[in-house]
Amino acid sequence: MGHILGKCVGAFDVEALVGELCEAIPGTKVTNMEESSDRIARQGEITKQLGTLTSSHPVDGAGDVARRRGMRCEVEIPLGESEWLKGTISRTGVVLATDGDFTQDDARPVLEVLGRCPGLKVITSATS
Repeated sequence: MGHILGKCVGAFDVEALVGELCEAIPGTKVTNMEESSDRIARQGEITKQLGTLTSSHPVDGAGDVARRRGMRCEVEIPLGESEWLKGTISRTGVVLATDGDFTQDDARPVLEVLGRCPGLKVITSATS
């Protein structure tokens, strides 16, 4: 399984980064974009419907993580004809993975866009 990770080392604009990826790489899809407050409210409604505690360590922990991440975007980015990088982008960083392996040439457009983001330190499993 190949991956590209972008560790947050400074502030960056999630929506702007997603926009750059969509513009630079034809076929890139945003499959879900939501604000942490929406996710927290939805989790609260689910726990009420299930009749479980609305405040518990797992629920509170998920809320803390959601607040730190802020805007969270799920994306699918094409790598060639049949391979896709799928993952999330939030203000804590970028996590993209694929079922197969890929080369640096395959991922060059993605790596170039992420490399221009001064708030990210990019790490990849791509082979040379």
